[in-house]
Amino acid sequence: MSSDDNGALKAQIEELETRLAFQDDLLETLSEQLGQQQLAIHELWEAKQQLQKQIEDLHAPQQKHADQEPPPPHY
Repeated sequence: MSSDDNGALKAQIEELETRLAFQDDLLETLSEQLGQQQLAIHELWEAKQQLQKQIEDLHAPQQKHADQEPPPPHY
């Protein structure tokens, strides 16, 4: 192998190492973002559950009053 071949091979290896380092960094960034999104989704799901319970609690007294009222007179 000539020195030109060695130089070209070293350049290719360096290019591959650079790409690998960039991909590793990108993968780490994407992994962090995915973790943040999963946390946000979990928080939103819990908030939805709380709102759903509050809505059910608001409707519950209205249903009780409807059951306690006498039926309307028939005409």
